[in-house]
Amino acid sequence: VPKKHTLKTLTNVLLKDGKAIATDFETMIIMDLPEVEEPYLLPYQALKDFLKYVPGNEQLTIKQTDGVVELSWEGGKATYKVDNPEDYPPLPEVKNGISGSVDGDRLLPALQSVIHYCGGGKSRAVLTGVSLTLNENIELAAGDGFRMAYLILPIPFTAQAKVIIPSHSARVIVDLWRKIPPAVPLADSIVSQVLSKRQLELDIGEGGMMARFGRVSVMVKTIDGNAPNFKALIPKEPPTKIRAFAPDFERAVHRCASVASNVEGLTRFEWKNETLTVSAK
Repeated sequence: VPKKHTLKTLTNVLLKDGKAIATDFETMIIMDLPEVEEPYLLPYQALKDFLKYVPGNEQLTIKQTDGVVELSWEGGKATYKVDNPEDYPPLPEVKNGISGSVDGDRLLPALQSVIHYCGGGKSRAVLTGVSLTLNENIELAAGDGFRMAYLILPIPFTAQAKVIIPSHSARVIVDLWRKIPPAVPLADSIVSQVLSKRQLELDIGEGGMMARFGRVSVMVKTIDGNAPNFKALIPKEPPTKIRAFAPDFERAVHRCASVASNVEGLTRFEWKNETLTVSAK
């Protein structure tokens, strides 16, 4: 839920038809909430702060009439002025796409590891997301023009697809995967249950990508365009190979980082014989 948005309705959470829904137009989170039937629009920031003081074992009752929503429990109640639930954006659909499932316990950590290589706001749009290629193997890539990450996972997918996931949307999916464990299929024994692979369901097509796990669905508006051929940028035989003591190398880079971030954001490395010089200006 965005803290501020030109469309005020998006600063709310919609409860409707057994679901809780929040979106910023780029990413939409849909969570199953069977108890909900009537549509309600709840102010997210105010409600988040308010619920800190309501005992977790209390039953919360929600009513909405004439632009006012009332939340009551045994020890008290609170009211908020809200917009019309009908003004909330409709649920998007993935049309003419492909569907399949992958091992989420392998894909999501890999996705998280490449997010940091995405470009910032001044970068080309295709560089601000993670390139995901699905085929016989899964390829993940990201780069900002100065650095890049490229991973191949030996995980087959049922069809071929290639999308660019906005970095913010990728972070949302990874964060929800950690906080809300997907449902694990029932197995014959406790050991089999524990070792079962958690599946991530993917729908990719016109309109974007839908990722589903457990009681959560995340709809992502993917980035239009073609990502660079990151694989072609990797030298088959790197011309220079070095070995450095990792703690010393890390300390040297951090010492120069504060200077580099204030100017061009560049840290330079120079090798002469057996000496490595790290500098920034």
